[in-house]
Amino acid sequence: MFAKIGESIVAKLNSDSAYSALVDEDNIGPVIVPQKSTYPYVTYEIVNVSNFLVKDVSLKTCEVEMDITCFCNTYNETYNISKAIVGALDKFEGQQTEDGINFSAKFSFDNLRDGYFPDPEKFYKTIQFNILINKI
Repeated sequence: MFAKIGESIVAKLNSDSAYSALVDEDNIGPVIVPQKSTYPYVTYEIVNVSNFLVKDVSLKTCEVEMDITCFCNTYNETYNISKAIVGALDKFEGQQTEDGINFSAKFSFDNLRDGYFPDPEKFYKTIQFNILINKI
């Protein structure tokens, strides 16, 4: 189901007019920024998965912590793109099927932090979302 969450993020952001006005459709992917990419570029990665168990039996629910990071040439770009990402994904709920399992995923904005990489001289903001996953 985690691959489908990534696909949902890409589809939701690319269909959002505020986000797509700022970031090229192909400039989003998992974990790393490929060499020779243009900026801005957005990555997403799973930070943690917590499965809810009762007496060693899965409740068919888990929580995923997901970081979405935008890398940009200027600090203002990171602000505008982060604002668009939160606007598109906070409270977003989608349904997916993977390996014959139906599930829903509900996104909730948690926190934001920023920074700067001296080499390659890029600003970034990392937005953390909590995603509640329920098997249907």
